Amino acid sequence: MKRVKGKSLTKIVFLLAMTFIACINFGCPQGSNKPADNAIAENISNPVQICTYSGMQSESKISLKEAESSARETIESIINTTGLPMNFTLHAGDVESACAIVHNGKRVIVYNPFFMKGARGGRNGKWVEAAIFAHMIAHHLSGHELKIEAGRELSELEADKFAGLTLQKMGATMEQSTEALYAISNEMSLSHYPEASSRISALESGWNQARGLSQNNVQYSTRTYDADRIPTRTSSLSNGEIAGFLTRWSQSQSYYDFADYADCYSYGFQGLKLNKRGRRVYFDYGGWLNDRQVMYSRAVNLNVSTSNIRVISRDDWGTTIQFTQYYYSDSYQDTGEKLMKLRKDNDGAIRIVYEEMLSSY
Repeated sequence: MKRVKGKSLTKIVFLLAMTFIACINFGCPQGSNKPADNAIAENISNPVQICTYSGMQSESKISLKEAESSARETIESIINTTGLPMNFTLHAGDVESACAIVHNGKRVIVYNPFFMKGARGGRNGKWVEAAIFAHMIAHHLSGHELKIEAGRELSELEADKFAGLTLQKMGATMEQSTEALYAISNEMSLSHYPEASSRISALESGWNQARGLSQNNVQYSTRTYDADRIPTRTSSLSNGEIAGFLTRWSQSQSYYDFADYADCYSYGFQGLKLNKRGRRVYFDYGGWLNDRQVMYSRAVNLNVSTSNIRVISRDDWGTTIQFTQYYYSDSYQDTGEKLMKLRKDNDGAIRIVYEEMLSSY
């Protein structure tokens, strides 16, 4: 993974800081003064369903203005690349850099013209702007609710992966695609946002997927399509379905049935593994299974069990749960809290779309 260096990175970091100061002291230059969209004539106050690109808290009141032609052109390029219909409106506004918002049931992207103008002036400015907008667009096209709650990490990783895939299709190199995330890697502060390294890995995974590659491509690869394994909108899972699935998932590990264990995971899976240094490492479907296969092949007298299962949230796209996991083998034992999001694929099977070890002791 090549890290972006030089004046371009310094300039973007400087712009993030100066944009925030300028918006407070002087106000931000906007497009025209006419309302941005008749559907949202009012300003947005105290948004609670929001994603800011850096994870920093946004202003409590956001004034909306008409979007500039350059921003609209970038949005159109991204939408045309995806081939999906646009389900949001675009506005300029007094925000830090850019944000996606769900407000009164309407989906909105708001960006700071002062920041974007500066970003476009850098060495890879075109791609920095595209990466930020692609992340915001992904939230809306994926139907993310953008609430700050447990399980929000999955939405952010999905958006970053989408951005990487889209940018590669638009012609960006890996370095150009990741530059925006490297620039804000020290600024992320909101809870339920993944670490910068995980977000960068998710973006790289999407970029590689667009090229037909996958993470740790040994046996299990990132699958792009299978009619029976595509997640669908579904009613929330019952407590009995959740308990039954976790029993299957645990026993597949304890009985060394790795094929059944792999079938517990959606092809669109994303996960964060807690390593021995306490850092969270990002994996996609292929990377996760390859890593676990190596680990389980070395485990002797393996036993995995769960308890204290709690439902954190339910929505049309799945059920987020938290539980206590007990892992035992002759060489390693631990107990910890695990977060999972489960949903049904077209074949009716429950599968994991997100998994994260929150703590281990």
